[in-house]
Amino acid sequence: MNRLLLVFLLICPLALSAQMGVGFRFASNINNFPRADELGLVENLFTTGVFGVFYSRYQETNGFEAGLNVVHKGGGFNLPVVMSDLGNDGQNIEFTAIEMDLKVGPRFGAINPKIGYIFGYRFNQSGFF
Repeated sequence: MNRLLLVFLLICPLALSAQMGVGFRFASNINNFPRADELGLVENLFTTGVFGVFYSRYQETNGFEAGLNVVHKGGGFNLPVVMSDLGNDGQNIEFTAIEMDLKVGPRFGAINPKIGYIFGYRFNQSGFF
């Protein structure tokens, strides 16, 4: 019994110092192609809507976030500003993808810079040329 109490007392402060959570993500990506005129791509900005879920765990000095997102623009459903073509009125881009992201970084009080990777697969992409 004493060993179980000792293990609990050692683990409990570690569990209390961490912040864990599951959340929903609603965002918009602003996209632009560098050197678009040289490559024959659209030269104006466009935005895509991002919807997803994520898991985060932050401790006193570091943290990480992992998520799964659906990215969409075009195809009959567009939210104003969130999923739109900026600039040229003739530009009509359609884009649908699924992404997984992993971000890690240090924590300095309320400041938490992150770096990470995004892996994804595009189901639909049209209007880029």
